Amino acid sequence: MLKQLTKQLFNLLGLEVRKKIHAPLNNPIVYNSKENTDKFYSDAALVARYEDERRISFYTEIINTIEQTFGFDKVSSIADVSAGTGRLLKEFRQKFPDKKYYGFEFSDDALALCKKNCPDIPFEKIDLYTELNRTFDLILCVDTLEHLEYPEKAIQNILDMLTPNAHLCLIVPNGRYDTFEGHIHYWSPESFKLFLEKINCEIRYAMVWDKYVEQCVIVKRKKTIY
Repeated sequence: MLKQLTKQLFNLLGLEVRKKIHAPLNNPIVYNSKENTDKFYSDAALVARYEDERRISFYTEIINTIEQTFGFDKVSSIADVSAGTGRLLKEFRQKFPDKKYYGFEFSDDALALCKKNCPDIPFEKIDLYTELNRTFDLILCVDTLEHLEYPEKAIQNILDMLTPNAHLCLIVPNGRYDTFEGHIHYWSPESFKLFLEKINCEIRYAMVWDKYVEQCVIVKRKKTIY
């Protein structure tokens, strides 16, 4: 009762109370190392807690947004460059079985989960800081950039993986309300757009999901004018 009254009082004052989510380590750079990422994906309880009903609902929101935003019917190949457990691609495939799907991960334990959960989708290990000579009609990068030390370098390499007129769907937490201490970067919707425009991205669509404290920006490679 006291907690509710306190929250109402803060709301009247134009303030909001949010719980800070602590990371196991004090240093987010160390927390986001490959070793610690492997530890996360090797812990079945942590993975299950992460991919709860709310997370699956969020995946559905992503799929519906992409389907309604641009000429999705022309998309033949879809790649997730931060596939996690492969669940997002699995949800995509259930709704659109005629597309070709590919997944990439830098974590060995995540890659093992992907192959177990989606045995009919090819998955490969990837380093987003290294060029990959493959191209796709749609690339997904979900809740990954905030964990990277050099997100601009990763995006440039991902843009090189797009076929002509293809789209890249980038999703990061809304940094204005993100309370997880394990993230390296915190972008507000405004700062994320500015960041993308400076690194050769043409923004085609942007929205914020307050319900999930996430933001989605769909981009294309900016055309070079000589």
